Amino acid sequence: MRAAQLAGCSLAACSALTACAMADRIPDPMTVNGHVLGKAEDFATRGPATVCMEGMRVTVAEGETAYLEYLGIHNGRLRLVLANDSALILAHGDSWADLRRDGQQPSFHHQNAVYFQIDSTSDYQIFLTTEDGALHRSPVLNLHGSALKGTGEDVEAVERVTFGQPDWNGCDKRFGYGWDGIVYSVDEE
Repeated sequence: MRAAQLAGCSLAACSALTACAMADRIPDPMTVNGHVLGKAEDFATRGPATVCMEGMRVTVAEGETAYLEYLGIHNGRLRLVLANDSALILAHGDSWADLRRDGQQPSFHHQNAVYFQIDSTSDYQIFLTTEDGALHRSPVLNLHGSALKGTGEDVEAVERVTFGQPDWNGCDKRFGYGWDGIVYSVDEE
């Protein structure tokens, strides 16, 4: 913030203004060991578009933007900023701990994904189903963010996320993670 904007405000008010300004900033995407991949805007995808990460596809609607937050060996993370400025944080990976309680029932299903609410929060862990309808043994996605309410209204927010075999066809932006190297692919032409 510029000094002129802060002139005359109390220390508490200045701290609050600075915190608000920082909260609006999208962090630059990182990889293992805190290495910054580049500027957030260079890894942003404005809708309408489809962003893919491994076997996950995210539909980015008009007025929305998807940002890459992290690419690592076992997971990657996207931030989808919706038109109302709320956000979905989608952490896709292959090594998440199962956070379900014993006997916990799913909150809802969407296609081949089963959503379990984490404790009494608005966070979810998503498991995929096998061809015979059983759950895979570990979750594939941790989902949280200000766009989620922890109620049935969340179904609408998550309908934009689908899962399948890794397939780059139809993806406007593609991200991959893993031992083979952290892959970033430019927009399809």
